[in-house]
Amino acid sequence: MESGMGFRLVLSNFIFLLLHLPHPAITFNLDTKSPIIFDGIKNTYFGYSVGLQANSNNAR
Repeated sequence: MESGMGFRLVLSNFIFLLLHLPHPAITFNLDTKSPIIFDGIKNTYFGYSVGLQANSNNAR
């Protein structure tokens, strides 16, 4: 019975860590107050690359 309790303790600690560790999506910063919207050729990275360029010019 002690091995079952040890497994439950390890499992509960693992679940606790998964729930409390920061998720990658939390650190992704989207500017929702002043978005930059571009229109380009379909299936290209036009807006993404222009957005990166525009943000690097505004860096402080």
